[in-house]
Amino acid sequence: MTHPPRPHPAARQTQGFTLILVLSLVALLTIVLGTYAVLTINNVQTNSSSRDSSRGLYAAEAALNSRAERIRQRFVGFRTPTGPSPLDNASNVPCQGSNQGSNDMQCESLNLEGRNVTSYAVQGTSQNIQIPPGEDFAGLSAEETPFTVNGVALNSRNNPEAIASLVFKSRLVPLFQFAVFFSKDLEFDNTAQLTLSGPVHTNGNLFLDGLLTINGSNSQVTSAQTIYRGVKQNSTACVGTVQIGDATNTLQTVNCNSTGRKQLTTTETLPFGNKLKGGLNALTVPTVADLQPVAGNTYWDKADVRIVLKQTGSSWNNDSNWSVNMTKADGSTSGMPRGHPEIG
Repeated sequence: MTHPPRPHPAARQTQGFTLILVLSLVALLTIVLGTYAVLTINNVQTNSSSRDSSRGLYAAEAALNSRAERIRQRFVGFRTPTGPSPLDNASNVPCQGSNQGSNDMQCESLNLEGRNVTSYAVQGTSQNIQIPPGEDFAGLSAEETPFTVNGVALNSRNNPEAIASLVFKSRLVPLFQFAVFFSKDLEFDNTAQLTLSGPVHTNGNLFLDGLLTINGSNSQVTSAQTIYRGVKQNSTACVGTVQIGDATNTLQTVNCNSTGRKQLTTTETLPFGNKLKGGLNALTVPTVADLQPVAGNTYWDKADVRIVLKQTGSSWNNDSNWSVNMTKADGSTSGMPRGHPEIG
């Protein structure tokens, strides 16, 4: 009886080694595929989360910018924002329950990109400052008030997706500080020698001509529109010598064109170091109505002392037909000086 040949012991060892190697490779391949699957899922989730966070941030920023612009518009027409802000402390969470604020500071909700975005504003404490060098209207005194607009974007599960805030400042600059201020086109035309030491501003175009010198640490020359060297009424006329101090208060000459009047470009105003600048925002000035002695008008409501001249008779040139009424802003006369000013 014959028997099949037995494998050599070395051959049996090789077969066992091959099986272990194959199993190891399968295990390694399983680990690699599992790791790749986990990384792929994480990348997808990360990209999705990043995309959602970006959209939430854009939605929150859109709400902030819209809210900030509305607050800025409140200052147009010589008005100011009103209303208390929602409280923000350990026992009061903004925009929850009755903690909503009111008027310009109140909580508001809107839907952007499928997200519920809530915003509210906080008015900080006003302080008197001197505008720093290098800024518009540098050196002038101003009342500066900070405002903070906060926005929270909630996703479809009502969880915060993005929280953003925007801080900006409002400055009220008294107009009496300007050496020259004009609300329309301002012309220095064919002047005799004129020297100014103080800020000059116009809400219109500015025309510089004649014998004009403007210099001093606070002598910034600004325009809400365009600055020209020459005469407004004649494009071919440009005479005299115009000099304006630069950032070091060194006089720089503003030259004419060979053909007459010219519009100053940013390149030509650059050597003046922010002391000669056009294209600023127009300054808001009070209207005639604001000056009227009627309740509800700005100057009447905010005056510390009111002095009102009243006609009591039919003849305007007789002193006895006029009277002066002096009151405090609350309507009382307590603490007022005795007697009345004379009318001549």
